[in-house]
Amino acid sequence: CRWPQGSCLCQITRRKRPFEGAPSGGLCVFGLGPQSGPQFGALVGCPRFRLDCSRLTPVIGSAANKGAGMTTQANDNAQMTVPELLKELELCTGQFPKRAVQQAIEQQEAVTPHLLGVLEELAASPASFVERQDYMLHIFAMYLLAQFREKRAYRPLVTIVSAPGDIPDRLLGDTLTEGLTQLLGSVYDGDPRPLYGLVEDANVEGYVRSAAIDTFLVLWSSGQMSRDEVVAYYRSLFHGKLEKRGSPAWEGLVSAVADLRAPE
Repeated sequence: CRWPQGSCLCQITRRKRPFEGAPSGGLCVFGLGPQSGPQFGALVGCPRFRLDCSRLTPVIGSAANKGAGMTTQANDNAQMTVPELLKELELCTGQFPKRAVQQAIEQQEAVTPHLLGVLEELAASPASFVERQDYMLHIFAMYLLAQFREKRAYRPLVTIVSAPGDIPDRLLGDTLTEGLTQLLGSVYDGDPRPLYGLVEDANVEGYVRSAAIDTFLVLWSSGQMSRDEVVAYYRSLFHGKLEKRGSPAWEGLVSAVADLRAPE
């Protein structure tokens, strides 16, 4: 599906707003069709889907494919092997791999170990992935495992975004600020200590720390953590666990407290 230039519609809030920086014909990363809603998404709100549904041109099922008739339909319905669908998800080709994503969801049990392997390989050597041209498999792996609520993805994901310098930004791009909070909340395994480490480590990228702070709101709103626990942790950050210097982490903390409506 293709974004129109100049406007968009958030699939979560259903509110129109300007879309900044989208070129004409920019590709929809999540492969949504007119009125279709999200194909997949992480817990407590998908990443912000920015579309104008009335003006989308589907990549799959477009006029260019109509002449193929039943052959195209049969090919689309044929089951892909796990290696085949992973290959389809590996590189950014200019079109959303809708069929591969749908089949990955349908083959959750078979594909999950492979997606976890992608994250574990990336966690072992984040810097080595930075220069991979057009590589996208790790992004699809994160979102699919978030949809599956796969708790085994929690610690590799934390390790990946703990990488030094600008490596997390270069690996995740806009996902760092638009989706990381929901991803972490979706794969959370019940142990907050890795999140504490992200928040409190001054060497972690500032927007990663801010996203980790917001993750506690996701955990509270999804019933994975009590409000009292979140308030107590936020209070500890104000009282010394967060270093006293300006950073996105402080901005994130102030905003999170306001969102939690925690005057205490």
